Amino acid sequence: SIDETRPASFHFQLGQQLATLRDENILVLGSGNLVHNLHAYAWGRHMPEAYDWAARFENTVKAHLLAGETNPIIHYETLGADAALCIPTPEHYLPLLYVLGARQPGDSIRFSVEGVDGGSISIGHPFGMTGSRMVGTLANEMARRKARYGIVTMCIGGGQGAAGLFEAVH
Repeated sequence: SIDETRPASFHFQLGQQLATLRDENILVLGSGNLVHNLHAYAWGRHMPEAYDWAARFENTVKAHLLAGETNPIIHYETLGADAALCIPTPEHYLPLLYVLGARQPGDSIRFSVEGVDGGSISIGHPFGMTGSRMVGTLANEMARRKARYGIVTMCIGGGQGAAGLFEAVH
């Protein structure tokens, strides 16, 4: 599980250590959210648009990712009030730092989920379904990349988390 008592830089450095697993044909896949504020979530209400602060923060982080600027992402609290609203607790944001740390030169960035649900969560699937979505994505990516092993982190709803190590059997 993620140790929220450690600074974000610790999680990024751990991701850098995981990068060596890629040399052994192990796929590292992380889940999480750039925006995850359950307190502001539109429970039971139709919220067609994201809160301004949620949209701004999502776009800001994506721009830093595409520009290869890791420091603002690691030190997200320096990104101001939008960051504080989008990351009231870090457990959904920190998995990004593991994947970012494991990134290698030349890796492309793809955003499989874009937009904000309920005004304040950039999750892209029904609440509590990250585990199912991530295991499916991992299986597809392992097959596509012919990876023997895959590691995945996932939120399983209600603030719980899990991690899995999978082996492809042919």
